[in-house]
Amino acid sequence: MFSKVRVETKSYGVLEGIIIPTSDYNKKNSFILKLKNGYNFAIPYEDVKDVKTLRRYEKKEKLVKGEVRIKDIHVISTGGTISSKVEYETGAVKASFRPEDIFSAIPEIKNQHPFNKYSYSFEVLMQEMSEDLNQDHWEKMAKHIITISKKVKKGIILAHGTDTMHYTSSALSYALKGKINFPVVITGAQRSSDRASSDAFLNFLASIRFILENPPAGVYVVMHGSSGDDYYEVHLGTKVKKMHTSKRDAFKSINAEPFATLHYDLRSRNWKIMIKSKQNDWLKDPAGNESFCKNVALIKVYPGMKPEILDAMLNKVKGAIIEGTGLGHVCVKGELSLLKVIKKHAKNKFIGMCSQTIYGEVHPYVYKNLRLLHKAGVYHLYDMVCESAYVKLSYALAHYSDKKKIKEFMFKPIANEIKAVF
Repeated sequence: MFSKVRVETKSYGVLEGIIIPTSDYNKKNSFILKLKNGYNFAIPYEDVKDVKTLRRYEKKEKLVKGEVRIKDIHVISTGGTISSKVEYETGAVKASFRPEDIFSAIPEIKNQHPFNKYSYSFEVLMQEMSEDLNQDHWEKMAKHIITISKKVKKGIILAHGTDTMHYTSSALSYALKGKINFPVVITGAQRSSDRASSDAFLNFLASIRFILENPPAGVYVVMHGSSGDDYYEVHLGTKVKKMHTSKRDAFKSINAEPFATLHYDLRSRNWKIMIKSKQNDWLKDPAGNESFCKNVALIKVYPGMKPEILDAMLNKVKGAIIEGTGLGHVCVKGELSLLKVIKKHAKNKFIGMCSQTIYGEVHPYVYKNLRLLHKAGVYHLYDMVCESAYVKLSYALAHYSDKKKIKEFMFKPIANEIKAVF
């Protein structure tokens, strides 16, 4: 239950906003008020002179277990910071918010055009911090979205932790290819929903606004595009990467422009949306099932890496993506040469090459050492984001056993992951 209140305080004057649920640890000391400007404010109980309730928000009807009543925009929570709050006594972030809690704390949903023209439904699929997610969770998300896809009207918002968000956005891009006809927007928060500097609410609002533009079917990531609250970027699911540990604008499109940008005027509450790039037709070339192989590795090479270390890692997997230096290099000279190990494993395994430099593409022919790697069986994967390449190989290995077919799949643009071609 949420209440809109007017609070008279000793230190801060009169404040008005919506009370946000707090952790059990914090209830004894203070409460969190979401102010009109979108920021959250922690008020110690000892500082409160008077509280007047202005409005009570009715409690949402709980869904029967296993039942999903899909409305115009459906929100699925998987956990992460956006679905979390701070235990202020310990300083820890705990995954405990529900998606409807976040939406109830966003007055714009009910009061602003065009948001108030649509209906919203919510469900919690899982409550996991994103560092705990793996291929099993990707499969669960993909299968669930496909199961409810016929009921979806406008689109789905997936609330997700930010640390591995770009892995999940890639995974869903491959697994949902050709199976949905609506946008899936993944969003999150760099700061939990009850922090004063939380980006959760406006990331949600920007995600909804993007869906209301009726974008092409696909998987997108919507996050802050700047440190302020006036600019947001929409990234294609396979061309995005988290580039900072804590900044609000941590997510950037790699080797591609953002698909779109959203500008928000905080005073007028108006949105300006610009579509900046195109994506492949999602309704062509349907993929296989939603399975992913766990027996795959993403390996970062480094100066002084011993061949036996790489050999031990490649012995354990069915395929690997190597993060090489520059255009896709590894040491090929002297006792630390990795060439022999790579050649040995590349006979029956797919060994892909991406770059640690993040921006730009790898190439098999520019330098002699690159040609040696190519001859040894390494496949340089154009301008693919390393994490997206890893996920794509995980998907390929779950569907193909023949190395030739795996190669064909890895080199074929499936979901905008490849932009540059030699």
